Amino acid sequence: MRVLFFTGRLEYGGAERQLVLLASRLAEKDHAVTVCALFGGGMYWDRLATADVQRVALFPRRGGSPAATAAQLLAAPRRLRRLVAETAPDLVHSVLEIPNLVARLAGVGVPLVWGLRNAGPVGWKVRAADRWCAALSRPVPLVICNSRAGRAAAADRGYRPRDWTVVPNGFDTSAFRPDRAAGADLRRAWLGEAAGPVVGLVGRLDPRKGLDVFLAAVALVRARLPEARFVIVGGGSTMALERLRRQVADLGVADAVVLAGEQSDMVAVYGALDLLVSASTSEGLSNVLGEALACGVPCVATDVGDSALVVDDPARIVPSGDPEALAAAVTRHLTEPPLLPDEGLRTSVQERFGVDAMVAATEVALGGVLSGRKGDAP
Repeated sequence: MRVLFFTGRLEYGGAERQLVLLASRLAEKDHAVTVCALFGGGMYWDRLATADVQRVALFPRRGGSPAATAAQLLAAPRRLRRLVAETAPDLVHSVLEIPNLVARLAGVGVPLVWGLRNAGPVGWKVRAADRWCAALSRPVPLVICNSRAGRAAAADRGYRPRDWTVVPNGFDTSAFRPDRAAGADLRRAWLGEAAGPVVGLVGRLDPRKGLDVFLAAVALVRARLPEARFVIVGGGSTMALERLRRQVADLGVADAVVLAGEQSDMVAVYGALDLLVSASTSEGLSNVLGEALACGVPCVATDVGDSALVVDDPARIVPSGDPEALAAAVTRHLTEPPLLPDEGLRTSVQERFGVDAMVAATEVALGGVLSGRKGDAP
């Protein structure tokens, strides 16, 4: 099977990480795989260089101004159509709302599969692309969602493709595994020799990650457990970072919160934590939760998307937007020994969300499009 994946930019993020994992594993299984990005560069663009995957960018970099970026987006469908003609894939699998819209407008001439990763789009550009995708979805042979919640939400927003399937994220438990030694080194780099439990939130500095609620919960937990420390791992705009710093200062928890930025060694990040928190207001199926559990780190999460399905423990699921409930759950779990990697958490992820199952399910879904709708592309 010759597959061309199409996405925005291979920078830090769960959707990008899953795409690179899927593309690499399909290439290992002797499929001819090309990954095309709207814009070149990014952490995962570099990682693809070591895989047997062809990398292509429609543009080397994003335009230097909003007008320049808009011009690139207007030119993108024509460039993608030309690339498809040159590489002759059996199908195109686009991922995320803006790439889905570009691929639909390109009229690629081969079956087009869309990938949706979120239970709801955030940001006006993504919302606008999502509305257009919903309106133009009827000829699309297949939409692959990574969560049941995401599929239901897309249907509510008006998506009507010819077929749907849900393929949950797959977690590479050979790569994500308990490593308390690496975690201890990173923990010292963050906190010195400070004792006490460490709670982390991992994700982009994005409103849907619930950072406001997380920090409000931090202040409440600190009042009960003064020795607790907190780490926020993830990148974002300069404006988002400055806003976060002001919130930390205004809440009086600057001595207890580390803003660690983006980190390349996520196994060490998880190994440094005693508890991971997802305070998101919107999710599909969270990569962070699955990776942390694969590393034996317990999680507390808000009840959004398929997070409850991943965590698989009602006592560790709390309502979204409720800092008091989040603080109570965090405090409860920090005071329940032992604060050590739990092999049972890892085994559960292996059994329910193994990467091999994700790759196999995707193969079946794409193969079904080729066998049932060959040449029937928008």
